[in-house]
Amino acid sequence: MFSLLLSTLALAQPVPVLALGDGLVPLENTERAQASSSWVAVLADCLEERAPGAYTVADRTQHGETATSALARVPEFRKLVPGVVVVGVGAPEAVAEGPSPEAFRVEVGALVDALLEEQRPRSILLVGMVPGGLAQADDPHVARAKALEQQLVEVSTTRQGVEHVGLWTSWPTGADAHKLLSLPNGGLSASGHARVAARLCDEVLNPEPSPAGTAPLPVP
Repeated sequence: MFSLLLSTLALAQPVPVLALGDGLVPLENTERAQASSSWVAVLADCLEERAPGAYTVADRTQHGETATSALARVPEFRKLVPGVVVVGVGAPEAVAEGPSPEAFRVEVGALVDALLEEQRPRSILLVGMVPGGLAQADDPHVARAKALEQQLVEVSTTRQGVEHVGLWTSWPTGADAHKLLSLPNGGLSASGHARVAARLCDEVLNPEPSPAGTAPLPVP
């Protein structure tokens, strides 16, 4: 069945996948600038390996991108006519004097609604944050990141074709995992980016809602 699906996809035009937002780790601005979104390139490689010729990936991630700034770029995004949109927002808002969780939900909802207008994509994936270097730290950003993450869940459950991809609760902890998946500045290592990309690759190829991705985060 899967091989038949891949054969059918190969005969069709590639599905454009659009990645937008900022990095996925709630770091301070100067540190986040060093935490690139290289998971996007790994995602492209994964999709090509598992479904050759079926997808193209456009990386429109941008340092400091918030839900509000991404909303202003929607006309640019629409020109790409994406079939799948991968949205990674929340990390800048989690470490700044940003919006309240409720206001963040409104901002993300406005972004998603704008992306769903006109050429409606097949799916929108709201990618949750990952703890990165915060996994071992009693950092005040953690509670705020989790509160904002819950708003991504709320947005996904009120709109058809929108899925929350939760990464935080399943992210490995412990010293060995921290060393493998994170850089000294708290950003993601190559292995960390690969882990994110593998999960997103699964979600793009198998868009059914994932229980792990929609479960509410525990209240800190």
